[in-house]
Amino acid sequence: LTANLLECQTLLLSNRQNRLAFEYLEATYLLDGNLDNFAQCYSLGNELSYSSIPLVFQQALILYWSRDHSASEQMPDGLRPDVVKAMNQFYADVQSKRYAPEQLKERWGKTYWYYYFYER
Repeated sequence: LTANLLECQTLLLSNRQNRLAFEYLEATYLLDGNLDNFAQCYSLGNELSYSSIPLVFQQALILYWSRDHSASEQMPDGLRPDVVKAMNQFYADVQSKRYAPEQLKERWGKTYWYYYFYER
């Protein structure tokens, strides 16, 4: 895995439009729960010209951002308001403790937030 990461980093740095290397690298960071490296690498994808940021990337960016910022601070560009609203609902559901683990998984199991806190 480490050799593949180094290869992807090299490929991406030599060609900033290599979407496959970028997405592999970012997915690896997300699977590891390494939001710091994910966010650091994310800026390298600026030249990929996504029409919209992939949903899982948005979820991870919001999670990363929310660790060190207050709700009143401006969020990064490109995040859809419905995704921000969903994360706020996820946090509210978790904090309320009114949902059994199975219910949380049913509601949020397809999100990066659920994966980050419960599956990795």
